[in-house]
This record gives sequence, C-alpha cells and structure tokens, in this order.
Amino acid sequence: MALVRMYFAVENVAMTSVDQQALLASLATILARGSAAHELLQIQDALNGQTRILEALFDETDINPNAFEQRLSIITGLALNKIVRADSSLSYAPGTTTFVAAYSYSSALRVRVRLFGGISPLPTYAQSHAEEQAYLVANATAWYDYSGGS
Repeated sequence: MALVRMYFAVENVAMTSVDQQALLASLATILARGSAAHELLQIQDALNGQTRILEALFDETDINPNAFEQRLSIITGLALNKIVRADSSLSYAPGTTTFVAAYSYSSALRVRVRLFGGISPLPTYAQSHAEEQAYLVANATAWYDYSGGS
C-alpha cells in the first residue's frame, strides 16, 4: 500500500442525479476509514455543480481507474463488462500530465475522472498540485465567477 497526496476531479457528464450522489458518497467512504492516512484536505465544486475536485491523502488502490470502474459497477448495478473505459492523457502544466478515464454505459458517456499528475508513476504532491492549478486556469470560467455580482 502506497499513500499519495494528490488532486483528482470527478465530472458528471450524463449520470442521473441519484448515481452522481451515490458516486460522491462512495468516494467519501474511502476517506472515512478512521485513519489519519485517509484525510480529505479540500473539495472544490465547479460553478455548474457537475465537476468536483478533491485533494486528499489516499491509498493508491482507492483512486486508480479500476477502482473507479468497480465503484460505478456497484452504484449502477451493472456488470463490469457493461462499463466501457476510455483512457487518455493531457498536460496542463509543463513536465506533468493528467490521466483521464472516461466511463460509458448504456451507450453514453456518463462520467469522466481526471487524476492530476498522472498515475504511472504516481505523482508527487507538487506535480499533482501544479497540474490541478494549471487545469483551473485553463478552465477558469467553469470554476470562477467573474461577473462581479454577489
């Protein structure tokens, strides 16, 4: 078991609100193990409420793409072979990457998970933080209200 402090994002593309809430509750369980090693440090929601970024100290087995796929299978009641995962990577900051896993079921893309800093090898906290910050800058209008209103 390796612990990693990193940022990741969960983006609801077309999940039902019930499935989205179940997924977020499921993610909360990996942080509620009574161990200081599983500590939630920060949550940030996009303005539209469809994407959430979490910063935490995790056991690496809890945040890998297969673990997310298993979580979706439990939440949706679908067999693992009914969930299709497409992996890609992007880079928002120099020298680091974001691993993106897009999960589809029932013929539609449902949820996208971004692991800031990549997964192999596991990122340092500094790499994950730099990538997450660059992602926020690149997508600022989705995260920050510049209207000047209250």
